[in-house]
Amino acid sequence: MEDNGQICLKVYHRADGRDIHYASSILRRQVSNGSTQLLDPSTVDPGRIGVCWVLFYQAGPNRRLLESALARYSQNFVCPKDALFLCLNRPGKGGSSSLVGTCEKEYLHQASRDVITILDHYEIERTNLVYMCAGSSFAYHFASCYPERTTGHIIGMSSWVLRSVEIDGDKTVVKTPEMNSKVHKLAMSGWLPKGLLAYLGSGLTRIMLPVVINNLPEGWFVDAFKKELSSLENEEFEKVYPGDGARFLDMMRRLYADRPEDSVSVNEESSGNLKIPCNQDGDAMDLAVCMSSQQELGLSYSWETFPTQEEILLFHGECDSMVSIAGAQYLARTLPNTTLFTEPYGSHQGGMLFYPTKVIDALNRISSK
Repeated sequence: MEDNGQICLKVYHRADGRDIHYASSILRRQVSNGSTQLLDPSTVDPGRIGVCWVLFYQAGPNRRLLESALARYSQNFVCPKDALFLCLNRPGKGGSSSLVGTCEKEYLHQASRDVITILDHYEIERTNLVYMCAGSSFAYHFASCYPERTTGHIIGMSSWVLRSVEIDGDKTVVKTPEMNSKVHKLAMSGWLPKGLLAYLGSGLTRIMLPVVINNLPEGWFVDAFKKELSSLENEEFEKVYPGDGARFLDMMRRLYADRPEDSVSVNEESSGNLKIPCNQDGDAMDLAVCMSSQQELGLSYSWETFPTQEEILLFHGECDSMVSIAGAQYLARTLPNTTLFTEPYGSHQGGMLFYPTKVIDALNRISSK
């Protein structure tokens, strides 16, 4: 197990041969001094776990995104209960078993089934959901298919919204919110084969970004990243990663270079220090899901079919140039009990990695119920 003060890397071996690699951590507030401990869940009695959150990451990263999420949240954690946080590598990501030759719909279903497996392992009956960007499709699919395993609380940041394609006579009608993001608009237009776009996009994510992070001077990358952030997001950046940004760059390197061999089995004895293949096909499948329609995936945002939640809280930067705020506005109009909070001058990356204090307040309030 790797324990870097933020996350523990685990693997669950299913009886059918599937491996599920995931990150986990328990946050416990010390009443005596107001500090927060991050604990390995295997050392905590499941009966002490008072609340659970499953984090659905965006396209590109992996389970290690839990590290950056908790780096921001743990400093402000005030829940009186032990809070379990989980983030799963989806099929074909890192060491998680692939679904070779499957369609996007089955990939989505398997990702949800894997979450159920891990919740059962920790004896969690119901969980809260939190997502970032393209993780929205996986979060809403899970809430739709397994309403009995959710609390009805969903927090979403920079929501990616699937297009709706309907047939009207001999015409194909695409019903989507008007997008101002070129990336989002291209992906949702259906003009290019989604398989081709997914392959090209995943290649850029898997190859180019690590090359940039590992080879450019540290100051260049950090400075370029911070230029995209608002002044408020830059303030939060300095709180979480003070100094020259070296800790942030180190986190980014780990985020895009998951090492499945670091995982410790939670339900079987380890069989030596094995080199586990690091799967990559999940990257392309993630992007293919993003470019699919609601009809292709069997997922609808309609209030008539989507299970009514206790509350859905959406957060979106007004200057998000990657994923238009129009998608979040669409969800807020469509799904009952949904509230959208906009962040003036908020960016895409800043809205996820250095999310506003309203997100922290919501996490604390919901966790304390």
